[in-house]
Amino acid sequence: MTILPALLFALSANMDNFTVGIAYGAKKIKIGILSNMIIAIITGFGTLLSMSLGLFINKLISQKLGNILGSSMLIIMGLYLLIDFFKNNHKDTLLKNPEKADENNSGDIDTKEAVILALALAMNNVSLGIGASITGLNILYTTLCTTLLSMISIIFGFSIGKSYFSALLGKYAPLASALVIILLGIHEMFM
Repeated sequence: MTILPALLFALSANMDNFTVGIAYGAKKIKIGILSNMIIAIITGFGTLLSMSLGLFINKLISQKLGNILGSSMLIIMGLYLLIDFFKNNHKDTLLKNPEKADENNSGDIDTKEAVILALALAMNNVSLGIGASITGLNILYTTLCTTLLSMISIIFGFSIGKSYFSALLGKYAPLASALVIILLGIHEMFM
């Protein structure tokens, strides 16, 4: 078992975190270490739960069927995200407008706001976790990579958000995520 599929999953699963970081950097909304850790832990726990569900489903079906089903789920989810990107869907959601997580307009994401944001981020990755687990991705590696990359992606996104390139990178992060998920699904289908 290589760690590369777990890293690819974690990268695609944390593109929303990266985009949130960019939005906060651009709007100068601070996210402290504790709030970032809360988001990472909840995101990691969400990955663990969804992958555990996928593992349970995987025990009910054959390995070959599980691999096809899980890979197909990843590819379909990636295609959905790809279509959503090109439709330029501007629904008024927390992940499309992450600055709304700063409910008290303090310019800082406190622990309560971090929990709400983390739940939205974790819920966004449930189907990915189920599909990845069914294909056979290692739950421990994937959960650890997702947790670690959650923290890194928000910090990195925040730094980028303060720069000139924030709008460009923030705009294309969902496209990159969709493509990585599709490639991961294709990779796992033939492994």
